[in-house]
Amino acid sequence: MLFVLALRQAGAARTGAYYGTAPLLGAALAIPLLGEGLSAGFVVAALLMAAGVWLHLTEVHEHDHEHEPVEHSHRHRHDIHHRHAHDPGDPAGEPHSHRHVQLRRAHAHMPDAHHRHAH
Repeated sequence: MLFVLALRQAGAARTGAYYGTAPLLGAALAIPLLGEGLSAGFVVAALLMAAGVWLHLTEVHEHDHEHEPVEHSHRHRHDIHHRHAHDPGDPAGEPHSHRHVQLRRAHAHMPDAHHRHAH
């Protein structure tokens, strides 16, 4: 379930990159738990992997962009991604679902299904 949620929130490429750390973490656990030796190759790989994950986690991508009208089939609350005006016929209360109007705003985001645009 967490893997599927990560695919939805972070995208396939980022989730795959994070999932790719599993073998390294398994090897790291084998050192104290199974008495495996610590090699220079493992240390180099761990440092490179840590640098890559750090770059992913610290990336900030924010600029003004437009969100096209989308018919949402999911329920939402008015959070950073769902700040919009309502028409008289829209449902009251939260969470709710309705057609969104085009939005233009700046907010931090990763490339995902809602943020595919030219720069």
